[in-house]
Amino acid sequence: TLVNRGDRSATVDVNNSPNGSPFRWSRLQATLDPGESAAVPIRFTPTRIGTARATLRAAVTGGESIDVDITGDG
Repeated sequence: TLVNRGDRSATVDVNNSPNGSPFRWSRLQATLDPGESAAVPIRFTPTRIGTARATLRAAVTGGESIDVDITGDG
């Protein structure tokens, strides 16, 4: 879940999950007012035994991008 903890609106853009990744999420484009949130559901479908990793990047207009490291064990 992305939460706008700032004092002004923020436009966020999360791209689709990478091709071939066992992690799946859909693109999210939203403008969040202060205190608002938006969910980014993530599905993990492992294709092999072991640890898988991915990075979800949320680009924020007028601010820094936010990277979220995702790990799953299959």
